[in-house]
Amino acid sequence: MDISKTTVLLQAPTYELHGWRAFQVRAQPDETPTLHLAGWSGGQTRVCSPIAGVDVLLRSCLTRRSKLYSLLAPPAEGALDGSLLELWQKWKSVNHITWELDVTDELGCAFQSAQDEWGLAVEAVPDDFPTGYFAGTVSGSQPKLLARKIGDEFIVGPTAEELRWRHSLCLRLTLQYQRLDKADRPTADDFVYDFLKYWDLTPAERRWIAARL
Repeated sequence: MDISKTTVLLQAPTYELHGWRAFQVRAQPDETPTLHLAGWSGGQTRVCSPIAGVDVLLRSCLTRRSKLYSLLAPPAEGALDGSLLELWQKWKSVNHITWELDVTDELGCAFQSAQDEWGLAVEAVPDDFPTGYFAGTVSGSQPKLLARKIGDEFIVGPTAEELRWRHSLCLRLTLQYQRLDKADRPTADDFVYDFLKYWDLTPAERRWIAARL
């Protein structure tokens, strides 16, 4: 599987996959294999159309139908099972797939290589990173914070894992700016408020990104 290290994707994610696996498939022996993802998004199982581009730094895949899949969540451990396996088998039957190869580990290695190259192995989230993405209030004369029940606990604000995920995303977006060709590179404000206009970012996260460009 040939994956370019120079592809830069700035489109906002259409789907955020978790529990995913990556496969190369073909219907006929003389066909060029196509790359597909199978995973979970929003509580539903999904199999994507052929992938046209992979951004190894942003851990994103763009399909031929211009849908962008974010793979910041780790892949599934081992083979597909349950309803996701059922969907994958049905999809292969409908598309007359005769050959498949699980390339999840290969794709994961490409992601890890980019992470190491760009120094993304950050253990601690800096104190100045905004946490408001997970905040919520209830209207009234005395605003009240919203709490979420996670397991047996009620949590106000982000968990440590959620905060690391948001920080990782924002950090990767700052690096995307550096990967753009200098001759065509926009101003920091244009990048944050125009190029990333459709990204689900809080105003504070946008300011944090802009301050590092």
